[in-house]
Amino acid sequence: TSLPTQSMSASDSSRVDNNIYMLRIPAGRTFISLNSDNQTSNDMTHEMIAGIVLCVMGACLVFLSPVKIWSVTDKWKTRGGEGPSRAFRIVTSLLGIIMIVAGCGLLIFG
Repeated sequence: TSLPTQSMSASDSSRVDNNIYMLRIPAGRTFISLNSDNQTSNDMTHEMIAGIVLCVMGACLVFLSPVKIWSVTDKWKTRGGEGPSRAFRIVTSLLGIIMIVAGCGLLIFG
């Protein structure tokens, strides 16, 4: 079956059928989008992947040795190469915790 279409300007959208919106732009192309209640599963999949990636990255920052992280990312910036400062260790751990919380938030509420 075909859906009824309505001619509208590019900024207008109108309800045509149950939760389906049609938008006709002047070039003649028609875009169909689902209502937010019936979004496709791709949106959920992307949010879950992002949440998992954030949790893994945050866990790496929290549980890996700050010396290892510093030697890979910031050692080349120093001449003596003595090791990471206390501030680097604190900021790295806090960033890891923030990333874990954000990733869990995406997994739970996403």
